[in-house]
Amino acid sequence: MPPGIILPAVVIAAGLLLAYTQINRDAIGSGRRLEWGVEFRAPMVLTLVTGVLSLVNTPERTLGVFALVYLCQQYLIFFTVINVIRSREDVRFIVTLMLLTLVVQSCIYFLQSSLGLIFTLTGEVIEQTGFFPRVGGTVSVNSLAFGKFITPMLLIGVASLVADAPVKRRGYVAVAVTMGMAVVVMTFARSVWGGVALGIVAMLIVGVRRRLIRPGMVALVGAAGVAILLGYSPWIVERLSADIGADYQERKDLMTMAVNIIKAHPIFGSGLGSYPYVVRAYITPDVQHSWLYAVHNVYLLRAAETGIPGGLAFVWLLWRGARLSLSEVSRRHREYLPVTLGLFASMVALAFEVYWDANLCIPNDMMFAFILGLLVSVQHLIRAEDQAASAGASAET
Repeated sequence: MPPGIILPAVVIAAGLLLAYTQINRDAIGSGRRLEWGVEFRAPMVLTLVTGVLSLVNTPERTLGVFALVYLCQQYLIFFTVINVIRSREDVRFIVTLMLLTLVVQSCIYFLQSSLGLIFTLTGEVIEQTGFFPRVGGTVSVNSLAFGKFITPMLLIGVASLVADAPVKRRGYVAVAVTMGMAVVVMTFARSVWGGVALGIVAMLIVGVRRRLIRPGMVALVGAAGVAILLGYSPWIVERLSADIGADYQERKDLMTMAVNIIKAHPIFGSGLGSYPYVVRAYITPDVQHSWLYAVHNVYLLRAAETGIPGGLAFVWLLWRGARLSLSEVSRRHREYLPVTLGLFASMVALAFEVYWDANLCIPNDMMFAFILGLLVSVQHLIRAEDQAASAGASAET
């Protein structure tokens, strides 16, 4: 959570886009009433309520107010998406834009990695050294945050290739996916590797069971993946030969500190946004010499700051997203398969990734809000098309 009031450029853009579409909705053919995202209403309301209640006894109430404003900004992204994406053409445009973003960020990552430099949109230039330079594109100065950011784009790209759906310019999609898989390997972030792998496995299991997968494309994507792994095998072996036990112990100790806070404040938490400022008070002798940082586990972070109900609200949000996307994966709506199947895989991947790491940067939080909004928009379109088809069939009879 930010330590002050921030106004990300994407939030400004979302606000302007929403205002434009509402002012000109007759001209652009968007006469539908405003949607509020009732599909996620319960977990989102619980998140907000637990956030507010966490401020009652916290010594860092100002930080909590900043964090609440930040949560509202994430909801604005969600709200904008569900009220701007109103047609199949909009969905196609968004998917194209996501794949283009994947290509652009991959190119930037390749360049930064070859130069051993991180350069950001704010003008920062940071030199990276070592056996495998870990950079972050323009998303972050952290390769882990970069990997989490591109995960949904990559998985929607993979779904576009393997799903039995009408996809235009499949060759361009294949290029984007190949580049995305390569940079995921180059992040050398094991949680991202695991998340993407689990997402693809979940995608294939669902797709095979429902007979929605093109076996030939699965073989081609698998071959590309194997080729990438072989090409980067020296670096992968080096990364996997690192002391995994020590890395796990670091995370376990961070989790122990978070659990200490949860035990002390199980209902209301220590206060939304307060974790980095209060954690020192909960260091026990068994972890007093450990690395002191924000817990690398979003579930425990939410529970520590907003109590167990707040942690459950986050789990509920992920679970609801996975169930909602899975419910729309069907042959009846083949055109939407790349999105529904890709978003289901994304929920599985993110659920794994956030167990081992925090979100780490603003773009990741905004991307999560964005994909939830995209999921709701697609569901609304599918339901509207089903109703129109049903009405047409009734009229014919």
